[in-house]
Amino acid sequence: MPVDLKMVPDTESPPLPESRRTAHRVFLIRQKRDRFNPFRHIPWDYTEENLVADPEADGGTRGSHAGREYKNHTLWKWEFRFPKPARPFTIMNQIKRTLFTSWINVLLVCVPIGLGLHSLDQRSPATFALNYLAEIPLWFMCDYALEEIEKYLGPLASDLLDIFTTNTVQVISSLLLLFETNRVDLLQTSLVGGILSNILVLLGLSLLIGGLPNHEQRFNRLGAQGASTLLSIAATSILIPTAVKLLGQTTDANLVKQSRGVAVVLLFVYIAYTFCQMVTHRNEYYHAPPPHEMSIAQGLAATLPMATATGSAITAPNVTVTPATAPECVPPPLNSPNDPFQAPVWASRSSRHNKASSSNYRSRSHQHAESNMYHSSHPHEIKGPQLAFPVAILIFAVSIVLLYFSIDATIDSIEALTEATNLTPTFVGLILLPIPNLDFAPISLAVDNYLEQTMRYTVGRSIQTALLVEPLVVLLAWWTGAGSGQVTLAFGGFEVVSLFTTILLLGFLMVDAKVHWVHGILLLSDWVLIGIAAYFVDKEVK
Repeated sequence: MPVDLKMVPDTESPPLPESRRTAHRVFLIRQKRDRFNPFRHIPWDYTEENLVADPEADGGTRGSHAGREYKNHTLWKWEFRFPKPARPFTIMNQIKRTLFTSWINVLLVCVPIGLGLHSLDQRSPATFALNYLAEIPLWFMCDYALEEIEKYLGPLASDLLDIFTTNTVQVISSLLLLFETNRVDLLQTSLVGGILSNILVLLGLSLLIGGLPNHEQRFNRLGAQGASTLLSIAATSILIPTAVKLLGQTTDANLVKQSRGVAVVLLFVYIAYTFCQMVTHRNEYYHAPPPHEMSIAQGLAATLPMATATGSAITAPNVTVTPATAPECVPPPLNSPNDPFQAPVWASRSSRHNKASSSNYRSRSHQHAESNMYHSSHPHEIKGPQLAFPVAILIFAVSIVLLYFSIDATIDSIEALTEATNLTPTFVGLILLPIPNLDFAPISLAVDNYLEQTMRYTVGRSIQTALLVEPLVVLLAWWTGAGSGQVTLAFGGFEVVSLFTTILLLGFLMVDAKVHWVHGILLLSDWVLIGIAAYFVDKEVK
């Protein structure tokens, strides 16, 4: 009998988690590949016996019931919710979960040593190196505390907290370079370096490390194309003033006025994009990518074995199965590389076998949707808050203060570093300074097959740098007179070319809305090429 594709109901893509900070996870039993993942926190005080038992919650998943019971408190428009932890908070477990939760905290020993050298007025390469390394665990602690804070907040407060804390390290370093050292050239180079490092380093590592166990990963085409367009606009806003300056077609005073006008336009574009992403088109941006289109020939090939087994004939017109109907009428092989509802790589073999043995594909697809990477529940994951709300606030406050002083010491030691070594200021600003600003949580998310979150986080940080941080620097210099009021969007030619080629490469990778580990190699290779060139760039050469 003929197959009527129109009778198959549409399926809705599963939504993404509201917050982008979902990388910090605690497992009762950690796999070997998670031993060196700093975002796989050590379960010091958890055992199967001391977890609160609730066999009815979430299908009996151990510890997964934690955080399902809330006590809401509303203050004006802010909603605070206090989820139930897996274990009661104590002084000892709060200390363990703060200081000994990840191996990356070993680098915290660099904080007192680096700040001590700087307080003794020893500006040297050692001072730079120690404070540079200290920034990494301090930002890790800030991110950990922020994720814990967001567990107690409503969606609106969590989104706003995400926006204003995404590029914390870069914002602090930009303000210090602008107001304290007056190094406008280094400031501009570090801003471009922040965009390059997020796209080439962070996204490259995420695609490489996350693509090895997941074979092929997909992401939201709409969000990716919108992000690529915004980055192209940002590159154009820098390219035009730079070209005008290098060609000598305007005066310095007019160049400053032009940059200020462009900065206002970029801020408007960023606000409009944020409003679109969070309000008017939230479902399109915050939902998982739909299944890929399949031709009717592929559909017949996939359904022919079932038709033969039942003895029924299959006839179909020359049509194409749309993404909405493909998962129902044309079932791809379970757990195949093209399966849009493929279970996470850490799913147990027994669960996969049970799903594969089901004869009803509709029930199978719903099982996959429930165990999708956006709704996955690891049997050994301990959910709920790990820190009490006051403790998370305190950790964030202390970490951000120490982070400020470490960045200040790092910037003060740049001149000593360039004088004692062969490193150029361009290399320091373009390659070295942006690295501590990188939040390596997207790598952990990509390994867990949360590529949509990885793309939003890495590319979103670049968009924020280009459309928010850069124009704000120009306007702040105008309002405060910092940098002699002459801060513009005319960057160096090398920085602009590097930025343009990076955005071009990113646009090519986003065309198909699917990637694998080789794409990560391409991004990292581009970053290495730019780094080699930056090592030999000297702006003082005429």
